[in-house]
Amino acid sequence: MARVTHLARPPRSVSLPLLLSTVVGGILGVFGWVFFGFGMIFVWIFAAPAHLWSLESYGPTEVVMGEAVRSRGTNASENEVEVVEVIYRYTTLDGDTFEGRGFTTGIYYDPQEPLEVRYLRRDPARSAGSPLRDSMFGAGALIVLVFPLFGLIFIVVSGFGGLKTARLLIFGALAHGRRIRREETSTRVNGKPVYKYTFEFRSAGGATYQCEYRTNRADKVEDEAEEALLYDPRRPERATVLDGLVVKWRVTPSGGLESASAFAVISLLLAPGITIVGHGLYWLSL
Repeated sequence: MARVTHLARPPRSVSLPLLLSTVVGGILGVFGWVFFGFGMIFVWIFAAPAHLWSLESYGPTEVVMGEAVRSRGTNASENEVEVVEVIYRYTTLDGDTFEGRGFTTGIYYDPQEPLEVRYLRRDPARSAGSPLRDSMFGAGALIVLVFPLFGLIFIVVSGFGGLKTARLLIFGALAHGRRIRREETSTRVNGKPVYKYTFEFRSAGGATYQCEYRTNRADKVEDEAEEALLYDPRRPERATVLDGLVVKWRVTPSGGLESASAFAVISLLLAPGITIVGHGLYWLSL
């Protein structure tokens, strides 16, 4: 990339696509969103809403006595014991009759066998039978939370680093760093070794600082004698190499920064977008 000689004074304008891409991060962040998104599908199927939100969390409830209508075995089992689906009927305090569904393990209810029913006052069709459970699987199904939590860790780690970089894009001071060291690490990405580069630069005050950057793309940081970077004027040891951003960028006529590849931005934001919109709409439908 051509040498950057000038940027607008901070706080400078940075396009929203570039900021969002930076916060999401690279492979680590995308992997986190994919893992979180797929993991949440299993949470909705096996663990929610029964084990995550009680009926009372949706509003005030009423309690009446209902009766079993029928029981049937399912194809599922828990600890090698068959999971049984129970259909029950209940009449609200207003005289309206509804049917509900619950699950138990290894217990069949006879028709007209009594059981306690709690229903939502604002939505009487939504209910929970006792001692039935609302989910096909018991509390052990909460183990599926491990998968989205694992993805969430990657999202947080990548996002925290991305936020710091995004802040430097807006408020950082421009400098040019000279590469003084390249070390091969034990990490490999797509079969290529990841190198740790160390750059030395001078702040506006004349002091010398160092900035480290890791990549398996040597062409990104070895194409120029000096690399443009942004550092925090208050803490110059906090710096980022501009050519290390996750998407291609360019300087606007006004001295701001914007993304130079719409395809790269869309590729990075696709997984977070689908995850947030898809699971958000499902959560609102509960």
